Amino acid sequence: MRKEELRLHFQKLRNSLTESDIQNGSHAIALGALNLPIWHAEVFHIFLSISEKKEVDTRFLISLLQERGKQLIVPRMAPGRTLEHFSLTPETRLIINAWGIPEPSGGNPVSPEIPEVIFIPLLAFDLQGYRVGYGGGYYDRFLEQARAGAIRVGLSLFGPVEHIEGLHPGDVPMDYCITPEQAYAFS
Repeated sequence: MRKEELRLHFQKLRNSLTESDIQNGSHAIALGALNLPIWHAEVFHIFLSISEKKEVDTRFLISLLQERGKQLIVPRMAPGRTLEHFSLTPETRLIINAWGIPEPSGGNPVSPEIPEVIFIPLLAFDLQGYRVGYGGGYYDRFLEQARAGAIRVGLSLFGPVEHIEGLHPGDVPMDYCITPEQAYAFS
């Protein structure tokens, strides 16, 4: 399927999920992360979930990372369809932006080259590790700026499709994707 078709299909699937489906799936995804070879890293980038879009609830994963003393970095949308990155600490004040996305309201930006592991939002992914997002290219641009060797981990409430048609040269494959049922490795 082409990206546009996958976006529509998986948005429809997401809209059919109950709050219980999302919470149970998100909890299973967080537990699945424990089995990945990422825990040697110290700095993790993680997105803050948009509940209205029925995204994976990253609060479970954030709690696991904090319990293990990991440094967390979260994104904020910036001009030019880019992301700025900020440390997430107990003092971080979050606000909801105009698109319903929780973001840090202040702080000092952190270089996109700092995170060792990057958790990536997505709508769909394929067996080669490519993903379909919302179409803005924010994460594609971020992943191009990220440190060489940063581990890219997608989080999805649904399993993979066979193949995504219509990939662009800027599409960056993931190393792993975690679903409630299993973790997929691509590298």
